[in-house]
Amino acid sequence: MSSFFSVDVDGKRVFGLDFLRAFAIFCVLHGHAGAFLDDTSLEFLTKIPIPHGVDIFFIMSGFLIGKSFISYLEKNDNRLGSAKVLNFYARTALRILPNYFFILLANYFLVRLHVIQGNTEAFPVWRFVTFTQNLITPFWEFYWESWSLPVQWWFYIFFPLFLMFFCLVSKPKRFIPWLCVFFVLFSIIYRFSVAEMVNGAFMWDVWIRKTVASRIDNIYIGVLAVWTMHYFRNQWDRHAVKCLVIGIVLFFVSRLIPHKIGSFYYDLCI
Repeated sequence: MSSFFSVDVDGKRVFGLDFLRAFAIFCVLHGHAGAFLDDTSLEFLTKIPIPHGVDIFFIMSGFLIGKSFISYLEKNDNRLGSAKVLNFYARTALRILPNYFFILLANYFLVRLHVIQGNTEAFPVWRFVTFTQNLITPFWEFYWESWSLPVQWWFYIFFPLFLMFFCLVSKPKRFIPWLCVFFVLFSIIYRFSVAEMVNGAFMWDVWIRKTVASRIDNIYIGVLAVWTMHYFRNQWDRHAVKCLVIGIVLFFVSRLIPHKIGSFYYDLCI
């Protein structure tokens, strides 16, 4: 009977990452639940404070891509050749572009045929084709769901190039944390620079939560995490549980801070 309920798991899979993916999916569903549970007996569930699921996915993306490249650099004398980068680009493009362009085309015709709401004239379609629809300015009214993909896309494009360039003059152990700190500070400065544009929940959502410049720091936090794990493995293993508990406590403490749109907390931390 016990064998009937057992599940075969690939030995190469990491339970922690699989659990984190499942938790991130739950957080995303929780974030969208308000549209279905408002004014019902289950509305209280939407008020439970949990992290943003997309943030977790961004961090995981930085962690996994960073891990792949750092491991490669360690095995290849800290050198990243163009062949490796081009192969990464090809695999990434094949994984993302066919589905993305298919859904983009479907959205375009469904809006034009008035099957779904939207406005194809609000923002040029070429911006969606080039993943620039929300690079430093927001978009709305068409293909809303695409906002998160450009955040990852531009990371996929530039991160390998940064590694190729900086590996010529330094070692990954030295420059990667500075690269991560740069993008974290860049996003914070960007959020402050556009804070005056935020005059309500909608504008906060499209300017602060859904622009590449505002959200790229999430991915580089993931890169910084894997850099720490790779180069300081003993300390990582020794303090992992302690840091997890501290992180959970800090999250719930942060929920006690007034979340007023336009406040220092919102501009800085989202």
